[in-house]
Amino acid sequence: MSNLAAKKFGPQTMELKKESPETSYQIKAEVARGKYAVIKRCMDKKTKKNMMAKLIKYDSDTEKLAIQEFEIMKDLKNDKLLTARDGFHVRKYVIIMMDGVEAKNVLEFLGEKPRANEEDVAFVMRQTLDALKYLHGLKIVHLDVRPANILVKKDYTLKLIDYGCARRIVNDTGDLVDAIGVTEFSAPELLNMDPVCWAADMWSIGVLMYIMLSATLPFTSEDEDEITAAVTAVDYDMPADKFGKATDEAKNLVKKCLVRVPEKRPTAVQVLEGDWLSNNNSQRRKTTDIPSSKFKELNQALQDADKEEAVVASCTLRTFEEQEYESPDEDEE
Repeated sequence: MSNLAAKKFGPQTMELKKESPETSYQIKAEVARGKYAVIKRCMDKKTKKNMMAKLIKYDSDTEKLAIQEFEIMKDLKNDKLLTARDGFHVRKYVIIMMDGVEAKNVLEFLGEKPRANEEDVAFVMRQTLDALKYLHGLKIVHLDVRPANILVKKDYTLKLIDYGCARRIVNDTGDLVDAIGVTEFSAPELLNMDPVCWAADMWSIGVLMYIMLSATLPFTSEDEDEITAAVTAVDYDMPADKFGKATDEAKNLVKKCLVRVPEKRPTAVQVLEGDWLSNNNSQRRKTTDIPSSKFKELNQALQDADKEEAVVASCTLRTFEEQEYESPDEDEE
């Protein structure tokens, strides 16, 4: 690794430290909470740099998975992904230190536009596909590509975040994995517990694109089993009142991604080099119209669903020596 890259992304080799993170960092207020982890603000005591800490609670069954997330993150050297800057392995928690990201998720980004069109969708898709191209080149599948994990910064750069479901794939034909993301965005082979490869992420790209073109979900129900059945049967439609103004190239790309056989889906590279993202289609993409106000409603519904799944465990940390200490109060700034 060059000196410039090492400075930008951190040292090439990094191991989890078995000591209290509060030796080196001031842990601050909680900013987000998910199924298995809590995100808190923190500050490097030495450099005074503001960062984020991801506190992943584990038990005897999930300890290896928590460590695996750190191992994946420390190898990521790409501007569209988050890199682990430091890490700690204490009793019951793996804590990953990373750069803070002040950004909005993709639905918030689209929902704030007076008018959205396919050029906005292409902007998001191009950067998301660039991130997946990099991951797939490392034989890593993300397995949780969805609006909440795609952040758009003020400078209009994008970050694909959250690698809790990410896995390294050894076989080109796919591996069995022990991760399932959100059902509405998961590929049929993932829900069926069949071997998974890069193509599972491309299914999620199809779902993501469907959402951004129509502000609706392709697979939705109050019943989780019904969603699973619809996904595995590839049972969806593209109603004219939602997709009537979408270009044929955009609709065809969604259909190519949402197919049952993984090998028939396009790769990230093929989509990036395909007709829909061609510069020749830029003007046509700008003439389309997407009801941006609907994105706010959909984003709120998805956030409410996420909150129901959020962890309820307290964030009391213990040192490797099992001497208990308390993390700072939730309202500390």
